[in-house]
Amino acid sequence: MEEYFSLVSKEFELRIKQIRQFIKHHNPSIGAFNEEILRNFLRDFLPKWVSVSQGFVLDRYGNISNQIDILIYNSTFYAPLYSVNDLVVLPPESVCIAIEVKTRINKKTFLEIFPKNQVLKRINPSIDSQIFIYNPPSPKKITDYLDSFDFSTYSEDEIPDRIYGLSKFFFSKENIVLDEKEGVGYLNEIYVSKKTNEAAIFEIFYYNIYRLIERKINQDLEKGIDNVFHIGGPDVETKGRLSYLQASFKDIDLAKIVIEKKKYL
Repeated sequence: MEEYFSLVSKEFELRIKQIRQFIKHHNPSIGAFNEEILRNFLRDFLPKWVSVSQGFVLDRYGNISNQIDILIYNSTFYAPLYSVNDLVVLPPESVCIAIEVKTRINKKTFLEIFPKNQVLKRINPSIDSQIFIYNPPSPKKITDYLDSFDFSTYSEDEIPDRIYGLSKFFFSKENIVLDEKEGVGYLNEIYVSKKTNEAAIFEIFYYNIYRLIERKINQDLEKGIDNVFHIGGPDVETKGRLSYLQASFKDIDLAKIVIEKKKYL
């Protein structure tokens, strides 16, 4: 089992090399293929409890995210609100991980991700949002980009959780105390292969994805789907797919609990 994540990572590297042999000078095609390679890889090597698609996240109030390159969601408990081929519209509670995929970036394209991420996080702050860059700049460039950005309108929940630069860096959002200042920022966590001493970024990416999904599965199994009618005052709050109905409860004639459930500490 110790070798598993390393072997799976080598499988991904092989897929990248294969496509680069065929398409070398057509950047739009390379970008589309890079997204599809990563999506297909995750479909092949993640638990079947989840599905991997691209698309949008839509909440009950009509708030919708920008299009997201990779959405990993609990397809065991939840069906898409809408789907056509590989494109889906998902309820926020179903989504575990959202990934923005870039073949390469510059300052402009990197910082454009942040307002899109803010929209997503305001819909559901518990979604783990990530950036995956195939041909990244140096870690120093990333910190320069971050230094130049105005975060004054962002909460700590609204910025990406992880930034992966293939073969170069892994920035993780953390609570940091730096020069007597305390806040939320990014740490470049360095991981190297035990055998080659090379950056093992994809291995860490895959491991972290797997760990997040296992945690999401445990949470979903513990909580289940909330299909309880929540009654307070004149209004009834509906849950699940009922909450997307155009018709809504304004009042309820009779509600009476005849058997009270015991609460256990």
